[in-house]
Amino acid sequence: MRGLFVGLTSIDIIYPLEYFPLEDTKNKTGEEIIDIGGPATNAAFTFRALGGDATLISLLGNTPFSAFIQERLEQYGIRHLDLNPAYTGSPEIASILVNKKNGSRTVATVKPRSGVDFKLPLPELSGFDVICADGFFGRYLLKLLLRNEGSVPVVFDGGSYKTDTDAVLDFVNYPILSERFAFPGKEAVVPRLQAKKIRKIAITRGEKPIRVFVDGSEELLEVPKVTAVDTLGAGDIFHGAFCKYILEDPSDFRKALLRSSGIASHSCKFPGPRRWTDHLPIKDDPYS
Repeated sequence: MRGLFVGLTSIDIIYPLEYFPLEDTKNKTGEEIIDIGGPATNAAFTFRALGGDATLISLLGNTPFSAFIQERLEQYGIRHLDLNPAYTGSPEIASILVNKKNGSRTVATVKPRSGVDFKLPLPELSGFDVICADGFFGRYLLKLLLRNEGSVPVVFDGGSYKTDTDAVLDFVNYPILSERFAFPGKEAVVPRLQAKKIRKIAITRGEKPIRVFVDGSEELLEVPKVTAVDTLGAGDIFHGAFCKYILEDPSDFRKALLRSSGIASHSCKFPGPRRWTDHLPIKDDPYS
């Protein structure tokens, strides 16, 4: 199974803390985790970890951090296509505080750089079975989806509304959105998507049941209950797993969502967005 993932690559600096810190204090942690992240990158990692072949399109460029990012991508078996190899601006860096008591994460980062000139030619899409996009780099993404012409199914990671998101959604088969996703003006999300003739929609809500819409009818899908250590990247992991499982059985949207929620919940039991892969397969997984 061959997946093309389009979107953000960041450097994540993760600090697990015993509690969320007070303002104007210094806080010590037993360890920090430094890794690559970003929605599309984490999804590509997950797809690869579950046995798929992952290609990632993101902005890397030529910066002091490029070698670190390239090393990690190679380590994880992810093929990379750079939107602009000559880019010398600052990379995306995220500082993340994880509350070890409940697994919640707080992220501080900057908005992705705008006005970047994309040098990467559009890839040949016939070599892929699924496209997964997180909505970043919308100008390039739209050109790619126009070229696709509906040939390869498209999964959309809707963590938040971004420039060109509305136009991108015209080409999406499977929008999987966070409950925090909102259109400008607070327009109702599901009717807007249904007006675009999108038949299958999922809205994830953390540990709460997933809202699933198929041909206008709604269903709630329960997610596994776990003691969360770190929820960082769980949504991205969900999307990467969904790409794998919907390819295994395109006719069963519900099962793909259930299996993906099992992987995402499993990832929350371990610190950082990678260590869950050391504990596969999931024992007694009711969603397999």
